[in-house]
Amino acid sequence: MFINVFFLIAVFGQSAVQLQAELDKGVSEDALRAILAAGKSGDKNFIPLLKKLAKQPRSREELNSVSSCAQIALAKLGQEEYLKAIIADVDSGNIFFQDVAIQKLAKVGGRSAFRVFFELLDDNKYRAEVPTAEEIQRAKQMGAVIRKGDEILEPRSFLVMRLLANIVDDPPVIRDIAPNENSILLWKNWFENHKYLIE
Repeated sequence: MFINVFFLIAVFGQSAVQLQAELDKGVSEDALRAILAAGKSGDKNFIPLLKKLAKQPRSREELNSVSSCAQIALAKLGQEEYLKAIIADVDSGNIFFQDVAIQKLAKVGGRSAFRVFFELLDDNKYRAEVPTAEEIQRAKQMGAVIRKGDEILEPRSFLVMRLLANIVDDPPVIRDIAPNENSILLWKNWFENHKYLIE
C-alpha cells in the first residue's frame, strides 16, 4: 500500500521548512491538506510561511488554492485579519465570493464561524449575479451588453445548513438531505440547545 510521505508529515508533525520544501515540488491535494494541517496544528511557527502563501495571487472564487488554504490555516491559528477577510467575503456583493467564504468558515470552525452561520439562517433569498459599477461603466463605454443574473444560487442559509450538517456531531437533520425552509427552524432550535457555540 502506497502512503504519501508528505501526508504523514502533515498529520504527524511537520515543520515550516518541510512544508515549504514540499510546496516547492508543486501543488497537489496533499500539499493543500498539509497547509490546512499546519493551521490545525496550533504551531505559531507556521505563521510566517502561511502569510507568504496567503499573498499568492488567487481568485476569491476558488476554495482549493494555496492562498485560500493558507488563509484558512492562518484564521485557525488566531490571525484575526485573515478571519475578518473571510467574514467580509461572506457579505460580499459577489455571490461566488460569498459561497467560497462560507465554505472557508466551515473549515476554520470555532465560535466566530458558528455565530456567522447562526445569523445566516435568516438569509433565505435566492441570489443572482449583479454587475458591479465598474462593469456597468465599462459596458457603457464599449457599447457592450452585460450578461449577469443568468446564474441563480441557493440562499446562503441553505448552504450553511448543508455545511453544518457535516461538521457538527448531532445535526437536527439527516446528513446529505437537501435543506428547505422547514430546516431553518430545526437549526435555530439546535443552536438554542448549543448556545455555548455562539456566545
